[in-house]
Amino acid sequence: SSPPLSYTSSWNRRYILSPNGNNFQSRILLSTSTKDENNLNELHTPKNPAKLSRLESEFNSMMDHFASYTPRDTQSISNLRTRALFEGVAAGANEPAVRRAFTILFEDMAPIRVAGRMIYRHLSDVMRASLDLRKEEDGRIISSTGFNLQDIDVGRDAFMALKDDTDEAELTMEQLVESGVVETAVSLFGYDDFSQFITHMESDEYGRLSFERFMYGLQRCAADSSCSPECNVSHILQELANQMKPIEELKSQTSSSQRKRKHSDKYDAMLVSFSEWEEKFDLDTTSRRDEILKGCFVGAKNEYVVRALKIVYTDYAALRVAGDIIFKLMSKLIGSKKKKRKAVK
Repeated sequence: SSPPLSYTSSWNRRYILSPNGNNFQSRILLSTSTKDENNLNELHTPKNPAKLSRLESEFNSMMDHFASYTPRDTQSISNLRTRALFEGVAAGANEPAVRRAFTILFEDMAPIRVAGRMIYRHLSDVMRASLDLRKEEDGRIISSTGFNLQDIDVGRDAFMALKDDTDEAELTMEQLVESGVVETAVSLFGYDDFSQFITHMESDEYGRLSFERFMYGLQRCAADSSCSPECNVSHILQELANQMKPIEELKSQTSSSQRKRKHSDKYDAMLVSFSEWEEKFDLDTTSRRDEILKGCFVGAKNEYVVRALKIVYTDYAALRVAGDIIFKLMSKLIGSKKKKRKAVK
């Protein structure tokens, strides 16, 4: 598993954040949550709106950095949930209301700044390592098989869709068989039975198959197959990727652990609340709190943002605490809107 990340605040308190959230000392965040909630209750408009604050500039820089990654870059990351985080950030960066809401929260909530900076550094390191690995991997595959980058990318799409929700870089042969890939490949390559396909997929001594071994195996299958000339490797890779897409989508919607079910259910309940509130209340575009609420409304309808924030909420204790504070604040805002509506009547 990934090592925990640490950060020492200006108050000389040490924060610890691991990717699964288990080691984060959330009590430290809780000790500052009341002050941060008060800050949000007294949100102010910048003296010079035309000039970005230092924190706003910092946040924009981080968002622009993540938005610069291409879908191909994101697909090189082996962990499904980590890929979903990158997809969610990219989607949020392109939703003005969502981006504005998070900018305000980053400026006004210390817990979000602390955890956000740590996660930013962690994900930047993950992407850098993934891109370096992909470049080396692609070079070896091209040299050994003659495949072009497009074929390799399609093959990677299929391979990544098969993987479990872990950081493991390999597949087991059992996963390969259970996924349905073998049945599809046997049909496409014109084999009589699956043993021929399995033989060409040369796993390591532990019965595991890396992406490179997967691609080398497909090349051996293509050279040995009796399929028609039109049935080339590019066609076969695309067919495999098409078959794996529903599997990957299903995995992305499933929690990685039953122990996270409570947090997952709570997150889903928040989404329902935002949907109900949006239908009933108008927003004041001059209010920073209403801008946050608008971002929540817009984000709750973007599947990539929803998926990424759900992973953050269930996996990172630091941001779960901050998320609860934000929801509490928004609930109070809705409560005040209800009172104003009754007063008018």
